[in-house]
Amino acid sequence: MSPTSIFRRVLCPAVVLVVVLTVAGTHGSRARADIDFQYSFTADSDTAVLDSSGQRLTEAITVYRDYQSEKTAANWQATRDAVAAFNAYRLKILNYDEEHESRWFPGHRHFANWLTGDTQHESKVYYTWWRDRKDKALERGVEGVAIGYGGGLVEIVNGYNFVRDPLTLDFDNEPK
Repeated sequence: MSPTSIFRRVLCPAVVLVVVLTVAGTHGSRARADIDFQYSFTADSDTAVLDSSGQRLTEAITVYRDYQSEKTAANWQATRDAVAAFNAYRLKILNYDEEHESRWFPGHRHFANWLTGDTQHESKVYYTWWRDRKDKALERGVEGVAIGYGGGLVEIVNGYNFVRDPLTLDFDNEPK
């Protein structure tokens, strides 16, 4: 048997088998790591947070519109509950620590500013570091605070990059 035929018949299959087993083992561990990463990503990422906060805000606006069309005590309470749920989630987002922000939520600074913008001009909110505003914003709280920036358009255009109602309603005094 020539050295070439020995290589083809014995060594090549052995090398291929070792490579296949190594790659399979590597891919198996990578697959597990990818699944773990994907689970963490979907549970804690900025995309998941944005989706959840958007759902809660949409729910608050929807039940408030129901209240506007049919002014009942039940609809007022549903609006109050939906706004409280949004505000609780908003506080969770605002209280993320810096390590969590930098790893899972690279756009947190702008989003946190938007969540506490209270229709102020962009120059006072958007272009300010969240870390510089965080203590004051959290001390103020989020109850009764609109989200977004208003600029000079707050009085002219309703809905320009901000949401006031139902977030700014006084839930201690039900309208008559």
